[in-house]
Amino acid sequence: MDAKGWFHQHIFRVVGQYVVVGLAVLATTLLVFNLRSLFGQINISVLYLVIVLGCAVFAHPGVTLFCGLLSFLCYDFFLVPPVFTLQVSSPIQLIDPLAFLSVAVVTCIMAERSRRRTIQAAIYREADELRAGT
Repeated sequence: MDAKGWFHQHIFRVVGQYVVVGLAVLATTLLVFNLRSLFGQINISVLYLVIVLGCAVFAHPGVTLFCGLLSFLCYDFFLVPPVFTLQVSSPIQLIDPLAFLSVAVVTCIMAERSRRRTIQAAIYREADELRAGT
């Protein structure tokens, strides 16, 4: 595959990740908004954390940050009183959204480091095998 084909394939894969993550966050928001009386405020933020953590493990780092930011905005806009605003009635209500935004950033960094180390280990293993074969 030439460089141009690889680039287009990579771009479509990353854009697809953005779309899937955006839809997952919006679907979670819709579900939780309709069932918010059954869930406690803390349980709601955990649902968003699951999406952010899954994204950090499987998606591009930029997608993970997008997921954390979108989750933060959806949580604040739809679920934190007063709803349908980005205002909060009490500063303590910012703890949950800021916590999962922080988790998104930290997990994204850790997952990316792990991916790079895995790639480096594979390269070193392959180099050792080539050296041993010669």
